[in-house]
Amino acid sequence: MAEKNSPHYIELEITTEFLSKLIGIPVLEYTEIPVGWNNKAIKVITKDEEYLLRLSKTTWPKEKITNEVAVLQYLQSINVKCPRIYSYGFDKVHWILMELVEGKMLESEWRNLNNNLKLELIKQIGDQLLILQQKEYPSISGWGLKDGLPILTTYFDGNYEYSSETEYITKQLESNIKKLDTVIDTAFLKDVVFKVKQIVDRLEPVPIVLFHGDFAFRNMIISDNQLVSILDWEWAGTRPIYMDLLEDMLENENPTDEMENEWIRNEFRNLGFEYPNERERKLLLDLVDATSAWRFGNVEKAKLRVIDLVNKISGFP
Repeated sequence: MAEKNSPHYIELEITTEFLSKLIGIPVLEYTEIPVGWNNKAIKVITKDEEYLLRLSKTTWPKEKITNEVAVLQYLQSINVKCPRIYSYGFDKVHWILMELVEGKMLESEWRNLNNNLKLELIKQIGDQLLILQQKEYPSISGWGLKDGLPILTTYFDGNYEYSSETEYITKQLESNIKKLDTVIDTAFLKDVVFKVKQIVDRLEPVPIVLFHGDFAFRNMIISDNQLVSILDWEWAGTRPIYMDLLEDMLENENPTDEMENEWIRNEFRNLGFEYPNERERKLLLDLVDATSAWRFGNVEKAKLRVIDLVNKISGFP
């Protein structure tokens, strides 16, 4: 469930009566499911079916829900392994009623798998990536609904639509730095945006394709060592082709995970998922991530990470 220190933690009292009224179906039982930072997930049991109900606090815009509903509708039409959507709404909370996918989280199982099973799962995940990457798009966008049908539109987080990789990375960084002004002295970041723009401008262009947004093993479900579903498409949109694979697949809680993440990335490279200027692009994305305000729960630790990345980027010719 969303953690209590999250600004999006839902404090509503959950009862069968509340859930029944919310989704319009009599709920017999429910169980809260531990998930991540932004949402509360509930297994809902009715007379005829079991569902997953995901609740989001209204601190998020409605467009966050429609972004996920729209992309899941589209993904089902191109045979991506993802849950079906049954209904959604914007009452006291924002909610989506979706298919309950049975299985285990790949994050929790990965470290106990042998190398052959790991390689087979990487191949299965790669097959899903190939579907996502089969079509190119003209801009960096989000998803929405028009007359109930999925369309590409401005991204819900700031209502932006970006024309290029350079614009996307620099504007995200500028926005993050502006928000950090109330947390730390950002003077040391004064020249970094200009340097970042210089770097991105000279990189070899790459295609813009469908993008998950949190493409990690915690959002993948397996059963009998087979990938059965990819969850949590709320950040989905269209992005430069490398972006999903430059994220860490494992939570990266220790040096062993760091080595394992690099091994995983290397196996994806062996499958052909290799992109130009990977080192530079990963550092730039790491900087965007590191300057996100939510990273500053521990201000000094977060600032040291930003300084380290800025120093590395400043060293580029």
